Amino acid sequence: MPGIVSWLLLIAAILSLIAFALLVVVALEIRDLIKQIKNEVMPVIGSAQQTVKTVQGTSEFVSSGLVKPLITSVSVTAGVAKTVQVLSSSVARGLKRPNSSVQKRAEDS
Repeated sequence: MPGIVSWLLLIAAILSLIAFALLVVVALEIRDLIKQIKNEVMPVIGSAQQTVKTVQGTSEFVSSGLVKPLITSVSVTAGVAKTVQVLSSSVARGLKRPNSSVQKRAEDS
């Protein structure tokens, strides 16, 4: 019986050493994974941030250089067109009045 207990203790000690060795391997793999994240993923994140800044700058440029002047010119054109329309309709209404003072004077003469 004492021989069996010592063999069981020896097997338990060996299994404990194997478990400890596996824990060390896992810790080393985690360390390597952290290094890989720092070396490979962080530059990708930086590149993505730079791309976002570039797109933002481009959209601001297009907005200020193209869209705002286009909106301004279209609104001025629409205002001029409406002004011409109102003025031309006023003149046309003035000419179409049947009982205007000009026509009465012409009839009286």
